[in-house]
Amino acid sequence: MLDWLVENFHPSVIVVERNPFNVMASWIELNFVANLDEAAAFARKAQKRWNVAPLDAHAPQLAHQTFAYGVLVCTIREAAARHDDWTIVSHEQLCSDPPNQFHALAANLGLPWGDRATEFLAESNRDGTGFKTNRRAKVQSERWRERLNEEQIGIIRATLSRFPSSLIGSGCFVTMMGIAF
Repeated sequence: MLDWLVENFHPSVIVVERNPFNVMASWIELNFVANLDEAAAFARKAQKRWNVAPLDAHAPQLAHQTFAYGVLVCTIREAAARHDDWTIVSHEQLCSDPPNQFHALAANLGLPWGDRATEFLAESNRDGTGFKTNRRAKVQSERWRERLNEEQIGIIRATLSRFPSSLIGSGCFVTMMGIAF
């Protein structure tokens, strides 16, 4: 599907990698992958693509959420490996200094950067919850440490260790967005 989107719409693709513990803390809060039918679809993909055995149906919801995350990350990483023209950035690095990091990213993509973009980043750098996209950038990198307990961290580590790609050591979650010219 990713290749089809790129072939048909010709976006500049940015892959944003993010710490999996931060992602899972958000998914817990937002109750992602709450439907076991949805989890089963991810399990079928993992079995077929990487020979990763499915979870027991009675595994904790967090394990099913993490398993779905693993499938998504591995799928996008495989797509990115086929496209050396895609730009890969770190969410944590973008959050370290948003005005300068996003300005550099725009320059790397050949996109203009102006005052309105700088203003938008400043306006977004405030408290937000749930599906609101506002967040305080400086606290994002380590936020998972106050949101996850040791048991949750263990479930996430154990579930991600089942996948062929190193999903913990690299500290990445991958999302994708396209910017049309």
